[in-house]
Amino acid sequence: MGNKNRLKVLGVAGVLTFAIGLSGCGLMPEEEEALAPPLAQPKRQQYDLYKTEKKSIVKRSNGTGELVSSKPISLHFKESGKRIKSIDIKYGQQVKKGDVLIRMDVGNMESRIKLQEYGVNKAQVQLEQIEKQEDVSRLDVRNLQDSISTLQQQYKKSNQSNSELKDRIKAQEYSLSKAQIVLEQVIKQKESARLDVLSAKIMLEDLKAEYLQSVLVAPMDGQVVFLENLKEGDMVEAFKEIIRIADTGEVQVFFKPDSDVDEIKTGMKAEIKYNGTAYEGEVVLSPDNVPNDASEAYKNAVIIKVKSLPEGAKLGEAVSVSIPVKSKDNAVVIPRKALKELPDKKYVQVMEGTSKRELDVEVGIVTPLEAEIVAGLNEGQMVILN
Repeated sequence: MGNKNRLKVLGVAGVLTFAIGLSGCGLMPEEEEALAPPLAQPKRQQYDLYKTEKKSIVKRSNGTGELVSSKPISLHFKESGKRIKSIDIKYGQQVKKGDVLIRMDVGNMESRIKLQEYGVNKAQVQLEQIEKQEDVSRLDVRNLQDSISTLQQQYKKSNQSNSELKDRIKAQEYSLSKAQIVLEQVIKQKESARLDVLSAKIMLEDLKAEYLQSVLVAPMDGQVVFLENLKEGDMVEAFKEIIRIADTGEVQVFFKPDSDVDEIKTGMKAEIKYNGTAYEGEVVLSPDNVPNDASEAYKNAVIIKVKSLPEGAKLGEAVSVSIPVKSKDNAVVIPRKALKELPDKKYVQVMEGTSKRELDVEVGIVTPLEAEIVAGLNEGQMVILN
């Protein structure tokens, strides 16, 4: 190796030795350690609190009712097997007492009734003619009796020596016998004619009764509030309600609560709102007094009598109903959302200083927005809502 090359090697070695020496002497800077991030302070839980207070609480049954008649009458046919001939009314129509509403097809029944009416009239005329004949026959008998009585008195005065008077008396007595026979015959004819009239009338009544069973007639003035979905040609089912007529003179409210219907009792006050105006009402029928034979529609419903509804109120219109079913004054009341419920208990959460506690409670009246606390919580305690 030449001298130049040797110097190059020594130079490199010397540089390395110098660098190592500097490192060993602490002249080169040391690498710093990374600092840990500062610990985050936990955020304090924010609670929405309510200070328990005493006040009145009212539980109401609210909903929508319908204006109905206090005197509805249901109409039906009493026989099955016949077909509808015509439907002469519409739903909601006003009707008058005696209006024919629906007719069944009974063939030529109306013509038969007319003919039978003629038959009754004819029999009645015959009876009247015979009665006149009877009057004439009775008069004839009476005149002959008077004539005989007069002749007999004359005959006695003649010392029974007037043979002519005697013959006249015999002739009159013969005529009287004939007149009495005629009278008896007329009386028999009159009885027969009377029976003919009676028979014709019975037959006419039977035809009319059969006809009445084939039509539904309005029993009073009112409004059609129910009409079964029928058309001409449909078969009739016996005793099935087809029409309901309502008296529009007395209007009540039909109300079917979604819940708590058993808490509504007869005599309770109610508030009815119709067209934005409030009216006072009173429960007159509820599940506690509904008759056993009442329609199923009334089994879980309430009927309310309303004072002073306007005359323009129409059957079928909707009204707002509010019935206070339970109330209490000076009760410990909290918002409903503060009440926690489990299958086996009810409880609330309260703040005491900075601590949170659970308290088991006993509940009274509960409404959609509030709850009465009967036991377990005192007035002034801070209840947690969230």
